[in-house]
Amino acid sequence: MIKSNSESSALPKSMSRISVALCTYNGTKFLREQLESIISQTQSIDELIVCDDGSMDGTIELILELTQNTIFKTTIEVNKKNLGSTKNFEKAISLCSHDIIIFSDQDDRWRLDKVEKMMRFFLENPSQDAVFSNADIIDQMSNSMNLSLWDSIGFDKAQQDKWQRGEAYQILYQGFVVTGATLAVRKSAVLKLMPFPSIHKNLIHDGWIALALSLQNKIGFINENLISYRIHAQQQVGIGQKQKFITFKDRFLRPREEKILPIIEKRDYFEALYGLLSNLSFVSKSHLDYLENIKNHFYTRSNLPTDRLQRFVPVIREYRLGRYKYSSSFWWRPLLGDLFE
Repeated sequence: MIKSNSESSALPKSMSRISVALCTYNGTKFLREQLESIISQTQSIDELIVCDDGSMDGTIELILELTQNTIFKTTIEVNKKNLGSTKNFEKAISLCSHDIIIFSDQDDRWRLDKVEKMMRFFLENPSQDAVFSNADIIDQMSNSMNLSLWDSIGFDKAQQDKWQRGEAYQILYQGFVVTGATLAVRKSAVLKLMPFPSIHKNLIHDGWIALALSLQNKIGFINENLISYRIHAQQQVGIGQKQKFITFKDRFLRPREEKILPIIEKRDYFEALYGLLSNLSFVSKSHLDYLENIKNHFYTRSNLPTDRLQRFVPVIREYRLGRYKYSSSFWWRPLLGDLFE
């Protein structure tokens, strides 16, 4: 059983040392608030590693100004060329010196006991290699939107219970519920997962770390809003992007090719993921079998005949196999779509 503390008290002085990996890119608009929240933590960090992806707006000068009198060491690396989010975090992680690495985005704000809470989790759960938390969502003006991160992505009590039963990998096969801005990881564990794979655009650094560790049952969570997660127009990655709403009428009138494009993308992703995990020693046969079912489901859906009558038999077969749950928790929606769209 993974313990998730809710108390706050002084941590032992022998506790592991702490690095923060902060990636920046033209971040002056929100960076001050984030850095001040890191500096003001109840449990101090030991070093701040900043990897800047070629900022041209005074980001470096702001970091130097705010960290010149801190009790922790700050190291700033400016990339000669733009690496992008995933490779920039990979570089930042490789430069971290200490046992625990806490990830940081440039545009959020940490609760003042975030570091203390996460370090206590590692102290009380020595078998766990990573932990993530919930977050309060804020807008560009730092106002709460009265919505938690987990509420917005559907990581509810049922999902949390499933995670605690050792089935986290099943959740993460289906979607990314671990946001890197809320993640902390043991350096010894994350180094084994590098370099980060580039099999698909949707599998970025935090998603890969969470999935790989979930397959080993080595990642837990703290059900508290330990950061304020900012939604704004300039963010590179995150939950702010909205899906296009498709009307009932459009579903029947749009070209078949347009309907199956997202299905093909999922098929290609699961095929690539299966190929990746098949070559890793820590992935069990049962983990691969579960993924193979998902892969085969989307392969079937992406290859349904254009003729609606000819789709009936393969669609009903997928229904009897119980595989439409892989497409949606409202399984009947994709089933009807496959029959009639």
